[in-house]
Amino acid sequence: MKFSRRSDLGFSLGQLLARAWLEGLPEPPDCVVAVPLSARRLAERGFNQSSALARAVARALSVPARAGVLRRRRETVAQSSLGRVERAVNLAGAFQVVRPPVVCDRSILVVDDVITTGATFDEIVGTLRSNGARKVECIALARAGRD
Repeated sequence: MKFSRRSDLGFSLGQLLARAWLEGLPEPPDCVVAVPLSARRLAERGFNQSSALARAVARALSVPARAGVLRRRRETVAQSSLGRVERAVNLAGAFQVVRPPVVCDRSILVVDDVITTGATFDEIVGTLRSNGARKVECIALARAGRD
């Protein structure tokens, strides 16, 4: 989906992701948020694969997808090129909540395409919690091998 520029797969894959979510944790979140891409990566790729998945997950769960809640504060090195410790350092302070009222006292489901070490989710969870999110859960379409 990501590297083949197949944004059309987002809906079907997102439906599968939502089904898996409902099997494990049936309580729906207040909203769904995608892991944001940097402006450069978005321009290169033409779409945010996590946003495509998040929209489909939100639709299947009958909750809103909230675009523009999170943004990347700075460009980061691609996580796939880094080891476990380097990934956490690379992402420290990389995300910012730009719409705090959307997350304050809310249950948020964060969607990404791939999880490897969890560094991206860890950083986003901390950012959302420090902006008042009551509960933050994360789900990814695939799990890559751990380093």
